[in-house]
Amino acid sequence: MDAVAPIYKKQIDRECKIKLGEARAAWNAAQDMAAAETAGAILATIAPEASCFGEVRSLNNKIAARVKVIGEREYRYQLKEQAQE
Repeated sequence: MDAVAPIYKKQIDRECKIKLGEARAAWNAAQDMAAAETAGAILATIAPEASCFGEVRSLNNKIAARVKVIGEREYRYQLKEQAQE
């Protein structure tokens, strides 16, 4: 059992790097709501014990900030349309 823990740790660290790369690629491809959903779904599958989880959290925060900007922009546009009616 003592040999399993380091192997497990290496496995989740490897998966973290792979999934983080996939999430970054998805996000960098478009940086829109669809890309945010795709990247978020990938990031959600990464184990919190992984060594690169700090980078995962950072990317997640970056995506969240951009989604907030997009949402506010759409909301202002809808308000403007309603005001014109």
